[in-house]
Amino acid sequence: MATGFSHDELGAALAATHIGARTAPAAGADVVAPTLEEQCWGDVPRARERIFTALPRPDALPQDVTVPAAMYFRVIAGDPQGEFVVVSLLADTPQARARGGLSRVDATMRWSGQDWQLRVPLPRPSIQTGTSGYRLLGPTP
Repeated sequence: MATGFSHDELGAALAATHIGARTAPAAGADVVAPTLEEQCWGDVPRARERIFTALPRPDALPQDVTVPAAMYFRVIAGDPQGEFVVVSLLADTPQARARGGLSRVDATMRWSGQDWQLRVPLPRPSIQTGTSGYRLLGPTP
């Protein structure tokens, strides 16, 4: 589980990246299932169906899972110190660069109890050509 995020802009952005990664098919069923149940809201059954039909068998996991060179973020709606916020994330990946930009996903987050939850299912990524208005969340190792 990815927990303990601060109730602010950076906390929402970090939660979106960490929880989002744990709902991707490459994370595997043992990670995806509890993440969907405990850290997500929205149409969880639809997200579960979409993810679990895409999950690879353990012997079919790709060896070249994409790791972004850098992540960028910005709040595009809501209040990061309130109940809801939409965080736009940009991932600098080789696949997105080959398509002319960075991979963009807008994640709706909800403050629940003492932590952020991610609305699922996530929208499909789109390509964005630049990082204007975004802040660097950090380079990846």
